[in-house]
Amino acid sequence: MKNDYDLSTIDPRIREHIIVRIYAIEEFVANPGRKAAERIASKIGIKVSQFYSMVKVWKNCSDPTMLARSGRPKNRRCSLNDPPINFIKKIINQNDRTQPDKLVNILISAGEECKMNLPPRANILRHIFKIRSGRLALDVGTNADLIIDHTVIDLSVAFADNHLERPLATFIIDARRDTVLGISLSQGRPSSTASLDALRDAMERSPQAFATAERSPIRISLPVYPNSAADELNAALLPGGYQVWQVATGRWAPC
Repeated sequence: MKNDYDLSTIDPRIREHIIVRIYAIEEFVANPGRKAAERIASKIGIKVSQFYSMVKVWKNCSDPTMLARSGRPKNRRCSLNDPPINFIKKIINQNDRTQPDKLVNILISAGEECKMNLPPRANILRHIFKIRSGRLALDVGTNADLIIDHTVIDLSVAFADNHLERPLATFIIDARRDTVLGISLSQGRPSSTASLDALRDAMERSPQAFATAERSPIRISLPVYPNSAADELNAALLPGGYQVWQVATGRWAPC
């Protein structure tokens, strides 16, 4: 990508999906045209009209969260016969920690080898989100005990200044058990205050997850922030036996 975009408020399960779409838009902008649009739309599994709409949204704001709204597969009903759906479930179970877009590629390749008539790429992706329970990809939680992550809640909240705004939800995720331990709601962008509030909530709800007997120090990873929030958080947590480091979000190689 030409720029490093802030994907910290995007659901981790679909960050690679958003990156694929950003690459597709940048490819089209560099070499526009109807044939290019048809080729790129087919490659990422959407209709040409949807791709043009996506490009228009991106040109207006270049905000990854806007692509997440239209890019996340909706819970639509997809009619499939038993053989394809059973085949898809089998491959999903065999690759339960693989990122969604990479799993689609695995399914398509396996389908071609078995001469299985699978649905379009977008439909396969919908079934992956529908069938598979939410679990961390191996490369996300391998080197961390706890993960701090953020997303924007699609519900307007009136904060102290009575200004309606969608709140930022900060989650504390136990990477060892694939569970959410704590959460905080805040206004604005990710900050050390929001992270500490979520950690405080997690400690009250699940004190056993913070026992240093299991591993010391407790390793916490968090997205790369565009300000000094990570340094402030690190300074606050290091004396308590917590090792904090930043992980660049959304920089996985596209499919």
